Amino acid sequence: MMNGDRLLIFAALSIPSITLAVSIFLGSDMYHMSGLEFCSKPVAFDVWAEVPYIKAYCWANLQHLSESGEVISLWHYSYYPFILCTLTLLVFTTELMWRFVNLRNLAHGLDYVLDALEESIRDIMAIFLEDMTANPGLRFTHVGHEGACNENFQAKESDDAEKQLLTNNGYGACSNGYNNGSVKSDTAKDGCHFESHISSFVANTHAKKKFDEKYTNFNAILKSFASSSRFTKKLIFFRAFLFFVVLVVEGVTAWLFLIPHRNPSEINCPLPPQFYQTDDNGTEITHTTFLFSPVVIRTEILWTMVICNIVIAFSALIFWARTPTRHSLGMCLLKQLPAVNMDASMISKNSDLSYLMELVYVNRNRLDYVKFGFNILAASDAKMHTSSRSKKGFLSIFRETILWMRSLDKDKKLAKMVEIMNDNIESG
Repeated sequence: MMNGDRLLIFAALSIPSITLAVSIFLGSDMYHMSGLEFCSKPVAFDVWAEVPYIKAYCWANLQHLSESGEVISLWHYSYYPFILCTLTLLVFTTELMWRFVNLRNLAHGLDYVLDALEESIRDIMAIFLEDMTANPGLRFTHVGHEGACNENFQAKESDDAEKQLLTNNGYGACSNGYNNGSVKSDTAKDGCHFESHISSFVANTHAKKKFDEKYTNFNAILKSFASSSRFTKKLIFFRAFLFFVVLVVEGVTAWLFLIPHRNPSEINCPLPPQFYQTDDNGTEITHTTFLFSPVVIRTEILWTMVICNIVIAFSALIFWARTPTRHSLGMCLLKQLPAVNMDASMISKNSDLSYLMELVYVNRNRLDYVKFGFNILAASDAKMHTSSRSKKGFLSIFRETILWMRSLDKDKKLAKMVEIMNDNIESG
């Protein structure tokens, strides 16, 4: 289950639960006979001997005789907390469906894909680390906008050694003039696209080391999910069921408690037959009036619940319209990895694979390397000032991050030196 679906179910379940809790907290008058107040019209009864019995009879046979002569049953007054509890349990069935439906294949596929993505990211990291070890003088400080190459290679060797290093580094030669042991590429003259070079380098090294052989079953599983929509249809069904349940809760609440003529605060209640009386005009009196004042606050509470459910329904529609898609972060990460060997048409369509990769993003914190890959992906989007999930910048930022991690030991020594120098200056 995706975080958005989990949050929607939690909100839909919490609203009737909180409404029930608030109603109970405000007192039992809202659903108990104690909320009835006797009005001694048109005849009077004995307050101590007759009124308690009439009140109990009215609550047991809760009906209202309208001015038009229509008899309206008010059974929902006494069943108010039980109705709210039933609505809460109805919403809870959506959670139970997610828990007990057979999604084992999807769960096992998710675990396998997470492990494969972690291994693939490790391979890219190993490629970069091996290259940095083989070429210790290779450094680049900036990759220009739109992937243009603007490098500053600082080598410890002579100019000739630097030229040889740049020729053999596998990224493609950005060959320009040399100045004081540094090499700077002129993007206007060379048009050197560093990202394309580094992408080719990673792909070639990946193939040369035969890493692809490790991912045969991984690619087969991805293709299987890409050609299926079985789990996506289940997802759509679950979401439609949740939306239907929210509508049912809204409809039942409005029909029972929010229609004014079905929820009068002044109830013209039937009298027990033995208490029938005749007025001065000779008319037989079979009803008496009770006031049920909790109707007002109950209506306000339920209107609040209805409005919250409407907000949930619209939020659900907005969220479901956006996910999962072929443009999700999970699908974008899949496109960056050299281990993935699939046709672009299979990756670019909405299928079980897009749903699976959305779940990968939701579970990214389970594995550090997968989380690292998504962080690099977010950084590449920030670099290109776009949210189009483009491929530009991913590998260069990945390599730059690896370069920083390699210098951690040296940074610790430098930090210690700076700390000592600062202490000496302050003490002096």
